Amino acid sequence: MNWTHRVTLVLLLATMLWGMTVHFHSPDPVPPIAPCPAPRSPTLRLDYSTQRDSQFFPVQAAHELSIAELLELAKTDPQAAAALALQLTNPTARVEAIVKIALMWGRVDPAAALAWAQSLTDTDLQQNTLCSLCSQQAETDPAAALTTALSLNLGDQKSSLIENLVMKWAASDPTAALNWARQTPDEIEREHLVGRVAVSLAEQTPEAAAQLVATEIAAGEVQDQTAIAVIYKWTQRDPGAAAAWVGSFPEGSLQSEAVQNLIGVWAMTDDAAATRWLATLPDGAARAAGELALNQARQRLTPIAYAGQ
Repeated sequence: MNWTHRVTLVLLLATMLWGMTVHFHSPDPVPPIAPCPAPRSPTLRLDYSTQRDSQFFPVQAAHELSIAELLELAKTDPQAAAALALQLTNPTARVEAIVKIALMWGRVDPAAALAWAQSLTDTDLQQNTLCSLCSQQAETDPAAALTTALSLNLGDQKSSLIENLVMKWAASDPTAALNWARQTPDEIEREHLVGRVAVSLAEQTPEAAAQLVATEIAAGEVQDQTAIAVIYKWTQRDPGAAAAWVGSFPEGSLQSEAVQNLIGVWAMTDDAAATRWLATLPDGAARAAGELALNQARQRLTPIAYAGQ
């Protein structure tokens, strides 16, 4: 091989090596990121938004966004908003949206909202929504709300709902609420309702509440629980008068619990007065319960000063 051939061969090899270098060190262009597909319907948009956002943000933020959109729609078309809310995939967001939409709907068309809530197939969701609608109705017409509640199948929630509605009614019109409660045919339920009225009355007229407890509720668990609730509220208003009532209780478990609650509240505002009244009680279970409550109150107020007591 002569020198001309050798030079040609060297140039050819150099050209091949340069081409290989460019091939290995020149990356392919990065393909563009495909845009997210545009939503085809409100339902798809809401579901897609929930699934997408939950990958990067707290779940609650995604829920708030979806609920906000649904509530905006509910201002003009609550039925459509309710239908979309039922399709939300997250249970927590679905329940929150449904109850809020039902309440918005109930302000403009209570009958339609109630009928829609009754059509819900999830029993718990149905009962919770119906209870919320009744509570909302009670803000303007408590008697009608109670009539509605009595007509509904609310399972175990029915009794507590009716008691709460009566108690709220008693806050604004205790006479009407009490008259309604007295008409309840079942004796046990009637006593529960009268007790709710008494607890509400204790906020403003505790003496009248105490009278209800003593005269319209038979001795037993309901009377005991109501008396304790009245004492708690009465002590906050007038502890001396509450103490006089507690002092008239017969010796027993109710008296001991009443003294304990009385002193526990009283000592937080007037330790000296509570101590003087407690000293008037004879030795026994009630006084011991009061002394325990007194020491606990002192420890809550000044834990260092009373740590050794």
